[in-house]
Amino acid sequence: MALAQRIIWLEPETPQEPPSVSVTSRHRLRAIPLIWLKALAVILLVAAGATLLLAYVHSYACIAEQEFTRQRLHQDIAQLRRDNIALNLDLDRLTAQAHLTEMAKNQGLEIPTVDRVHYVRVPSDMNQSGVAQARVSSPPSWVARSGRHVLAAMGHTVERLSRGPGDPAYAQD
Repeated sequence: MALAQRIIWLEPETPQEPPSVSVTSRHRLRAIPLIWLKALAVILLVAAGATLLLAYVHSYACIAEQEFTRQRLHQDIAQLRRDNIALNLDLDRLTAQAHLTEMAKNQGLEIPTVDRVHYVRVPSDMNQSGVAQARVSSPPSWVARSGRHVLAAMGHTVERLSRGPGDPAYAQD
């Protein structure tokens, strides 16, 4: 400090201007950014809130879109499964036809041609009431019904014991 006092005493004093009360530009520059910083902080806070709200709504919109896509894909999968089943049935039907045709040819059967088909005419004056009367004939007696049941039971027993159906011609009687 002594050094500082010495310099002041040795140098002549220059007249200084009295301090002014007016605000200098330096003080003004400090005051303005403080106001602007508060406003900017509020604006940024509102913008961040709006951005978060938009992000929230956008995420739900994406979830809804994905759900619609998932439902559409499930419908497509179900349709493809139905198509697959239909195609498998067609394939089985076509292979069965080829198999049946091959078996028929092996047994000597042939598909009839137009020149081999014979049509038989039925007289149109056939008495319809006679056909109806034949159907409405008296019901069979209990003895006849019992006999049929016994024969059916015996046929079923013979079929089970022989491990196969009986004579096809007998089965139609």
